[in-house]
Amino acid sequence: MASLQNTFALSLFLMTLCGFFVGNLGQDRKDYIVYMGKLSDLSGYSPLDHHHNILQEVLEEGMQSEQSLIRSYGRSLNGFAAKLTEKERVKIARMEGIVSVFPSVTLELQTTRSWDFMEFGEHVNRVPTVESNTIIGVIDTGVWPELESFSDKSFGNFRGRHNERRSWSWNPYNIHGSRKSSESCELIQRFGRSNARGAVPRSRVAIYKACWLIGGCKSDALLAAFDDAISDGIDIISVSIAFKYAYDYTQDVIAIGAFHAMQHGILTSQAAGNNGPSLSSTTSIAPWIISVAASTIDRQFVDKVVLGDNTTLTGSAIINGFDLKGKMFPLIAGYQAVNLNSCSIEDGRKCVLGCLLADKIEGKIVLCENATIISAIEPLGAVGVIIAQQTPFFDHAINFPFPTSLVNLSQGERIISYLNTTKNPQATILKSEAPDITAPGVEIFAAWSPKALLSTIRGETRYAKYNIISGTSMACPHVSGAAAYVKTFHPHWSPSAIKSALMTTASHMNATRNSDREFAYGAGHLNPVKAIDPGLVYEAFEDDYVMMLCSIGLDPEKIKLITGNTSTNTCSPNYKGTTKDLNYPSMAVFIYGNDKKENTFSRTVTNVGLANSTYKATVTSPSELRIIVEPNVLSFKSLNEKQSFVVRVSVKTSPQQEVVSASLVWSDGVHNVRSPMVVHYKS
Repeated sequence: MASLQNTFALSLFLMTLCGFFVGNLGQDRKDYIVYMGKLSDLSGYSPLDHHHNILQEVLEEGMQSEQSLIRSYGRSLNGFAAKLTEKERVKIARMEGIVSVFPSVTLELQTTRSWDFMEFGEHVNRVPTVESNTIIGVIDTGVWPELESFSDKSFGNFRGRHNERRSWSWNPYNIHGSRKSSESCELIQRFGRSNARGAVPRSRVAIYKACWLIGGCKSDALLAAFDDAISDGIDIISVSIAFKYAYDYTQDVIAIGAFHAMQHGILTSQAAGNNGPSLSSTTSIAPWIISVAASTIDRQFVDKVVLGDNTTLTGSAIINGFDLKGKMFPLIAGYQAVNLNSCSIEDGRKCVLGCLLADKIEGKIVLCENATIISAIEPLGAVGVIIAQQTPFFDHAINFPFPTSLVNLSQGERIISYLNTTKNPQATILKSEAPDITAPGVEIFAAWSPKALLSTIRGETRYAKYNIISGTSMACPHVSGAAAYVKTFHPHWSPSAIKSALMTTASHMNATRNSDREFAYGAGHLNPVKAIDPGLVYEAFEDDYVMMLCSIGLDPEKIKLITGNTSTNTCSPNYKGTTKDLNYPSMAVFIYGNDKKENTFSRTVTNVGLANSTYKATVTSPSELRIIVEPNVLSFKSLNEKQSFVVRVSVKTSPQQEVVSASLVWSDGVHNVRSPMVVHYKS
């Protein structure tokens, strides 16, 4: 018996000791990405073996590389993700062949007839045979492939270079789909009576899951998705994911992945982020990526509030799918139902959680002023909610799980006046009215997982196959689709040529109506039809981007690792270039105080329009600026001919605004190639 007790005690001791060591192995370890640049082309090189060897050199005694390694990149770029201590991280960072070692952080998802709004109707010119072999790689949360939006019933067998490489781990699905939704989402079905469609209806979609409900979008998973997509031979990569703020290029996994994609002729489209618009608010800044903002138009989802005196108030930004059938219900303001034992009148006005008395609002419509949380209203028995808000806490349509309307403050004051002068105030909320058209980034009708609730608002119980959602995450796929459309006409164009075509043909936004100017809308509003025939394109290739990286002071040895170029003259000590020397379709410069010196931009354009053509330069700028283009006429004799010019920018008188916009347009009478220009002025 004593022997058994001793054995049991020894077992407990060993278990405790084992737990202690395991705990120590995991103590202070964090997820890091070890980026090693371009994949080696040496015969017999094994990235995985190399990564294990690196780890074994630096790991603490007792720790195996298999325990540390999270994932290995080795299909189209070189690197790995591992759990490391700070000491181990420093050791690896000092090793030869390492570009950077940085934390694997969590990124954020940037959350119809939008194509018609961009003058891109169903009957535009197409190249069907090329479309069916065009593949857009989407890096995101994954899809629900059984949805009709992804049906491949009308597709034949896939033929293309991609299948020749390896067996695919995903199925190619059609982008387009009909707007058939379940009874559980009658509102969405009513808004989607016509057919929903994509930019390139016969193209294929490859889905790379890099985001999860728990854990979010880890950067090591994103880099793995790029590694796979590039190796699979995708044509366009779409990423509706962004950092909270901009990172250094050597620590931005999307910039890293997109650079390697560019090396393989693949353009990456990324959401610019939903912050801003203001200086430095864009998180997608790498010039080899096309960065996408979201826009609205002059049509919105509208809902109406009808008061007992027949006054009708028009609200917006709420999708109200509930039909009260015009029935009037008692109307009460939040402050009239507040529990004064625990809350203030102001809390009542805002309908603060836990501050309203259920017996006061049950069976009534409640008015909330400047509310931030209204999900507690419906469980208390209220019939509906009217929100009076000066600045909406959302700037796009939200699908609430109970009758709701959003009105402005002046309309809210009208409702309060009615409440104060009426003995038995009443109101009703009408169902939302469908818009004529919606915007490419706001209120977009899109496929939705039938296993996901329609909203995250408390009390939501509805499921559907489609939903109406907004943000740069919805704008990004529009640009990805447009880029794929351009590529079907010009399969051999470089990523920068496609990007240039989309930027220089964009519809110019009205600066008087868009005060944030280029910070809000970049080059302008996407116009895919014009982009297939831009006339001229600004191209930049790997060497151009390398010189740009040199100009920002990146270590030449690290640049060699990134590019795989072992040339000894990378970043020559005599190189005096700046970022503005990159052959980019737009131009920007900082000017301080009374500095009157000229800022020079050298640019080269390639003729992709008419073989024999002459382009003349037109500059539009405010009187405070002096902008000279030399030469101001470019004559071409053949296609793919290149011509160079210089733009000189200086300040004549101090601008009244910190940001001054201008533009350069090259025109041959058929094509108008527009480049936006921005001067940041600091007095």
